Amino acid sequence: MSTNIHYQRSYEKHGEVAPEHILENDIWIDIGNDLREGVFDHHQTDGAGSAFSAVIQHGEYLAAARQYVETCLAEGADPEIFFHIHMIPDLDCRRCYGS
Repeated sequence: MSTNIHYQRSYEKHGEVAPEHILENDIWIDIGNDLREGVFDHHQTDGAGSAFSAVIQHGEYLAAARQYVETCLAEGADPEIFFHIHMIPDLDCRRCYGS
């Protein structure tokens, strides 16, 4: 049974907008111009003061990624998560994905 989760980073330009339909293994942090499933851009929220806070306050928006990981692991596959962050990430953005 596989237990390896692979992580990739994609550096996006400041102001990049997340596509309307993102893949279940994509997570946009501190960028994307929205707060919804897989997208945690606190600049558009009504109270989250940081990207880290947006992830904590809206963990339900990780449901698709969580289901993807669970399904992959149950099938013996290694899931791969893609974090989309802005170029030259600040401390707030780094706290979210652990770099």
